[in-house]
Amino acid sequence: MPEARKRKMASPVRCIKSENADVDLITDGASTSSDRLSPEAIKPELPSAIVHYEAGSASRILSGLDGGKLLSDIDLKTADEETIAAHKAILSASSDFFKRKIKAKPEMKSLDLTDCPGKAVRDLIGFLYTSRLSITAEGAKELLSTAVRLELASAQQAVENFLKLRLTVPIVLQTLKRSQGAQSASLLDEARAYAFTRFVEVTGDPEFVNLPVEEVEKILSSDLLSVESEEEVYQAVMKWAKAEPERANDGSLLYQLLKHVRLPLAKPQFLLDVVQLEPLIKRNSECQQLLEEAKRYHMLADQRPLMQSTRTQKRQKPKRSFCKEVIALIGGLNPAKQQISDCFVFRPPTCEAEASNNNSEAFVIRPDSLSSPNVAHVMYCVAKVKNLAVVSGGLDQHSACDEVHAFIPSLDLWQQMAPMKQARYLHASAEVDGFLYVAGGLVNNKRRLSSVERWCPDANEWEDVVSLPIPISSSCLVGCNGKIYIIGGATTGDVPVSKVFSFDPASDEWTPCPDLPEPERGASAVSAAGIIYVIGHAGRVYAFNTQLNQWSRLNDTNGGHVHGASTIYKGKIFVAGGLHGNEYINRTVEMYDPKTATWSNIAILPTPIYGHGLITLTRET
Repeated sequence: MPEARKRKMASPVRCIKSENADVDLITDGASTSSDRLSPEAIKPELPSAIVHYEAGSASRILSGLDGGKLLSDIDLKTADEETIAAHKAILSASSDFFKRKIKAKPEMKSLDLTDCPGKAVRDLIGFLYTSRLSITAEGAKELLSTAVRLELASAQQAVENFLKLRLTVPIVLQTLKRSQGAQSASLLDEARAYAFTRFVEVTGDPEFVNLPVEEVEKILSSDLLSVESEEEVYQAVMKWAKAEPERANDGSLLYQLLKHVRLPLAKPQFLLDVVQLEPLIKRNSECQQLLEEAKRYHMLADQRPLMQSTRTQKRQKPKRSFCKEVIALIGGLNPAKQQISDCFVFRPPTCEAEASNNNSEAFVIRPDSLSSPNVAHVMYCVAKVKNLAVVSGGLDQHSACDEVHAFIPSLDLWQQMAPMKQARYLHASAEVDGFLYVAGGLVNNKRRLSSVERWCPDANEWEDVVSLPIPISSSCLVGCNGKIYIIGGATTGDVPVSKVFSFDPASDEWTPCPDLPEPERGASAVSAAGIIYVIGHAGRVYAFNTQLNQWSRLNDTNGGHVHGASTIYKGKIFVAGGLHGNEYINRTVEMYDPKTATWSNIAILPTPIYGHGLITLTRET
């Protein structure tokens, strides 16, 4: 190996053995010596006390109350004359609104919520018992206003995030129209920002004239209003004012809005031919003063410095945002086998020459932080679908998990999504045609899965897919040319296999493919230009040509990356972290250039890591 490359390789880090020497956090069942990451540790002294934690037990107990019907002590009366049974203790613990009501009258048997729609109340109360809330485009607005009314903050935030991703002119106008009622301040701010940047679209919609005057005024007064000219702002004011006879006859309303139009910046011809001849302006003395101010500004150019006001200042053009591709590293385990909660994004060098020009300090990645998902489990799976980073499943203590969390780059936050139908860990996931597929995995160390399901991000719903031909775990899943390929894994104990199957959504069936050249477990895979690249044990790398239906062996990586992760970035393959042999964790980021068929050590991670996710996202900067 060249000397320069040796200098830049990260030293592998020895793992610390867990207290139970027979338990490996990356295992498919009974542990084997080949999976041990370090020599046997000295058996520690037994603690004098322990804290037992049973994951999900509280949720199971609440679910057992049958959505509030069993042993209920209060009825909620809704607008639809629906009665919903619940428990005072659970309501009080979940909402300050309920706590105040019940504390003021502890003996109450029913609570009047006749200003809230029945379905929204039923869904939200169900959420308190099951931690599951179904949000749809049709019911989101009622759900949000009810969550605000009942002071259910977590449900409110979930609905807000759902709506922010789906803002359209009709939704924005509906939100602004109801701004005076129970409404979300955060969603209102987003709706106003949308109106600022898409002013012509918003004011061109027939529903614009139904906005309250206060909302129209807030939009018109903004310095961030994105318009080509003030003539567009004037036309919007007149459209709103003339929509109802009462408004047209109320001169104070017209002046209230027209004073925010920057008439001095309008063209002189427009002032004379349009504004000056408008009957509503002619009969309103205050509006006439605004017109005269604009005319003087144009006529007395030498005195403009003395006429400065808000109306003579140009509106600020919104800052242009740029989209950049970044690599996101999500979760994982450190050398002590502890979960790493921090996530980060980085933009690595894309050629060895660029990396070699960096000094040794610059060679270590200086990442930008990324908000972290609220998960306490490990052995989950990370994949990208529609520019969302999706964390699915995992192992929480000794229980498989069905939770799904998605990072939304446009909002810079994580959102819990609909759970999988089957709890699983050490499974595989990948995107094809806008759907996220999850396949295989374990329920526990005795039950391996063959089930497959897929998630639709738009509907936030899961559906079953044809099961795999065999139960399998620790495999890798990759999409290529509209098909899903599941590669390697373990079917019995921890013994790796070389099996490969492909799934075609069009025919809805799995088909055997040529086996891997060698059995692999804990490999990672990516695809580009019809070729699937698999990074396996001991630096082995394979390429599968989907058109020729055959495997080939490529040059090995410079270090081991078992249970590492890989992604495509700017047309090149990047692999990071993973197990280097049986006792060490790799912290090197390597890059493969398909044109030259070579691997380069391109960067060093801030910490050694394995069992993580590595995906390429597009973010606004």
